[in-house]
Amino acid sequence: MGVAGLLGGTAGAVVLLNTPQTTFLHLVPWLLLGAASIFAASGPVTRWLERRKGRLAGHAQPRRLPLFFATMAVSFYVGYFGAGAGFLFMTLLALFGYTDIHEINALKVLTNLMANGIAFVIFIIDGQVVWRLCLAAMVAAAVGGYSSARFAKLVPQKVLRGMVVVIGLSMAAWFFWRNG
Repeated sequence: MGVAGLLGGTAGAVVLLNTPQTTFLHLVPWLLLGAASIFAASGPVTRWLERRKGRLAGHAQPRRLPLFFATMAVSFYVGYFGAGAGFLFMTLLALFGYTDIHEINALKVLTNLMANGIAFVIFIIDGQVVWRLCLAAMVAAAVGGYSSARFAKLVPQKVLRGMVVVIGLSMAAWFFWRNG
């Protein structure tokens, strides 16, 4: 997951620095809407597929190579634009059969860190970082990340999954409104 994050984040950052962002900005609400819908359906669909295969849900090993390439694609998005990236990683992992929301969250944090981190280094090298805004965002992200991880362990998984879907749909609606 980490290597896929580094490769995809690098490619996304390089493409962002060399193309206009406006076209991709208009795709974002559709991507978020699709991801929220897929994540909402991923639990029931995964359980149905597992029953059909005759296995117990949550015991099948995810296929690593397809997961690697899918993670690279999401990481490309992270390096290029990044809005809702954590949500997209959660959706991806759920589609690949991960059912434990805490495991999903841990993998999401690792991969997002790698993709965002390499993109950030590339943006620094290219002189694109506005440091006064960046430092405030880094403090807010650190506080939010730490407190949300602690909060997530206190909330039942069904409630947490519902919150993820509502947040994803809300983000899509905001981007539709903003772009409209």
